[in-house]
Amino acid sequence: MAVLAGEEYESTPSLEQKNTAKALLADPDIHLVYGHHAHVVQPMENINGRWAIYGLGNNIAAQLGSAPGVCWCECGHGGGVGD
Repeated sequence: MAVLAGEEYESTPSLEQKNTAKALLADPDIHLVYGHHAHVVQPMENINGRWAIYGLGNNIAAQLGSAPGVCWCECGHGGGVGD
C-alpha cells in the first residue's frame, strides 16, 4: 500500500508514520507499506514478517535547491538519492 506521509527532507520516520505502518500491516491483506513524500530515503522496518519502507526518496524530480539527502543531477532532470 502506498502512503503519502512524512515530513519533507526528514530522513527519520515520524511516530505517526510508524504507527500508521503498524496499523496497516495488521490487516491480513496488506503485505507491504511504502511511503513517499519526504523526498529523501527513510529506513525500512520488518513488522511481524511484513515490510514498512518509510520513504523511497526521489528517483527523478525537478526540484530546485539543496537539502540533506537530495541532489540535483547535472543532466537537468534533478532528484535522486544524494549524499
